Amino acid sequence: AAEAVEAEEAVEAEVAAAEADAEAKRGAAVKRAAAKVSQEKKVAQEKTQETAVVECAAAERVALAEAAAREAVEREAAAREATAAMPPPPPPPPPPPPPRPPTRLCRV
Repeated sequence: AAEAVEAEEAVEAEVAAAEADAEAKRGAAVKRAAAKVSQEKKVAQEKTQETAVVECAAAERVALAEAAAREAVEREAAAREATAAMPPPPPPPPPPPPPRPPTRLCRV
C-alpha cells in the first residue's frame, strides 16, 4: 500500500512538474509573441513616419512647382502687356538714292 501511495505521489509530482513546465513554456511563448507584436508595431510606426516625411516632401515639391508655374504665367502675361503697350516700331528708313555716275569735269 505504501508503494502505491509513493507511486501516486510520484505521478502527481511528475504531473505538477509537467504542468509547471507547460506554464513556463506558455509564459515564454506569450512573452515572445508580445515582443514580436511590439517590434511589428515599432516597424509600422517607423514606416508611417517615413511615409509622412515622403508625403510632406512631395507636397512641398508640388507647391514649389505650382508656384513656379504661376510665376511663369505672370511673367508671360506681363511680357504680353508690355509688348502691347509699346508703340509700333518706326518704319524702316528709306533706301539711299542710287549712286550717280561720276560727272566729268574735263571734256576730252
